[in-house]
Amino acid sequence: MPPRSERQLQDLARERHAAEQARIEVAQNRHRLEAQAEKLTEQGQEMEHLRAALNRDSKARVDTEQVAAVLAAKLEAMTERATKAEARAEQAEHYSQQQAQEAAELRGRLAALTSGFE
Repeated sequence: MPPRSERQLQDLARERHAAEQARIEVAQNRHRLEAQAEKLTEQGQEMEHLRAALNRDSKARVDTEQVAAVLAAKLEAMTERATKAEARAEQAEHYSQQQAQEAAELRGRLAALTSGFE
């Protein structure tokens, strides 16, 4: 075989080897890209799940704040009613004591008046 043909065969073999290495590298890069695309898809889905959870939590927080505001208003109203009821109870107790005192005085007078008739 002439030297030129031998060199051409060696060049051809190197080119085939380089082409095979390039195909392997392309396949590896394609695989990496596909894996990254899959990972991005998974991350996107996870972000959607997190957004949904955040929306649920935000709504729950708003609902809880509304319930707390209603309960605070009810507590304030009940406290006011209880304060007024305590004041009325004190007035009633004071009135009752006055009535009891007047009744005792009247009983004493009645006893004094009736003791003279016996």
